Amino acid sequence: MAELSRPFENLVTDGRGASLARVDPARSALVVIDMQNWDAHPDYGLARIVREQGIPCEGYWERVEQLVVPHHVRLLAAFRAAGGKIVFTVPASYFADYSDSNPNCRRLCEAAEALVGQPECEIRSELAPRPGEAVIVKASSGAWGSSGIDHLLRHAGVRSLFFTGVVTNGCVMLSALGAWDHGYEVHVVEDATATFTERQHQTALEVFSMYNFGLWTTAEVEAALAPREALQLAR
Repeated sequence: MAELSRPFENLVTDGRGASLARVDPARSALVVIDMQNWDAHPDYGLARIVREQGIPCEGYWERVEQLVVPHHVRLLAAFRAAGGKIVFTVPASYFADYSDSNPNCRRLCEAAEALVGQPECEIRSELAPRPGEAVIVKASSGAWGSSGIDHLLRHAGVRSLFFTGVVTNGCVMLSALGAWDHGYEVHVVEDATATFTERQHQTALEVFSMYNFGLWTTAEVEAALAPREALQLAR
C-alpha cells in the first residue's frame, strides 16, 4: 500500500491516531460490504454487465478471487473466534419492479437481477453467514442511507467498525463515511477490498486517510485479535 497523507490527523476523531491496540472485540464489528454473487462473483450479474457495456476492470475479478475472498475467510474466522459481531450488507430490491431501490441505483439493480431471495443476492458460499450474524438489505450504495444498520449496531453496543468488500470507491467508501458521520470509529481492511482500477482504489484510500480511518491489512487485524483469542481459549 502506497504512503498516504493524513492532513487532519490531529483535528478529527478527537486527535486520536488510528490504533488496533484499543480495539475491543465485544464492541467491534466486521462489516462485509456487498460480497454477494451479483457483484462479487465472476459468474453473475455484474460480470455480465461489464462485458456487455465494455467497462474496463483491470484486474478486478482476479483481485476478488485471489485476494479479497481468501482474506474474508480469514477475517471471518478471526472475528468469530474473538467474539466480534459480523454484519453482511446486500444491495437488493424486495419488489419485482425494483421500485424500492434508490432511483440512482435502480437500473443497475434491475440489470443485475438483484432481487431478495434470488441466487444473485446470496452471499458468496465461501463466506456464508452463520446463525447469529446479521444480513442487511440496503436499497442504495451506502448502508447508512437505506437500512437499519445504525439501529442494529448502536443497540448492540458496537463502537468500532471494520469495513471490507466491494467496491472500494463505491459502496465501501459511502458506507464507511456514513459510519464516520454517525460517530463510529472506522477501520478499513485494505487488502479485503477491491474496485475496477488501481487508481480508483488508491483514490478511495486517500479519502479514508483524510478522515483518519484506520487502514490495515488482514494480517494486522488478525494479529490484533489473536491475543484475545488465546486469552479466551486459556480461560
